[in-house]
Amino acid sequence: MAAFGKPRPQILEKVRSNEWLLIDVRTPTEFAKNHIPGAVNIPMTK
Repeated sequence: MAAFGKPRPQILEKVRSNEWLLIDVRTPTEFAKNHIPGAVNIPMTK
């Protein structure tokens, strides 16, 4: 899976304040290795 840079501070603040819900669709293993605090893991299935 492609790696992306760090999210902008504005995005992190929206997620932390519960203004936005960030859904991470990677596998649970990938999510456990690294994710944005406050993100919810809902893996996408093929």
